[in-house]
Amino acid sequence: MSHVNHKAVVLLTTLVLATPLLAAKDPTAPPSVINETRSPQAYTFSLSMIISDGKYRKAVVNESLVGVNDVINNAIVVAIKQDSVVLQQGDETINLTLPNAEVRKDREHE
Repeated sequence: MSHVNHKAVVLLTTLVLATPLLAAKDPTAPPSVINETRSPQAYTFSLSMIISDGKYRKAVVNESLVGVNDVINNAIVVAIKQDSVVLQQGDETINLTLPNAEVRKDREHE
């Protein structure tokens, strides 16, 4: 009987010790702890429109309507000017300008 117990102990010990090795080779095993430092993802920004009622301005950046202090793709909208938008992403300042900016005013504002 002790021979059977000895085999069981050896088998159990082998399985316990081999489990981390088997899990490391298993492509379907979930990652244990991810210790990677990722740099901020570089986004491209596209300014397509600036809307102004004379008092407030909004802009359409990457097909989203944004105002000052809004966040889009990890960048803060710092300013919305007549023909451009200023974003701050970390230490980087990004200036977006309208292509061939043409300011159109309503007749009451002329």
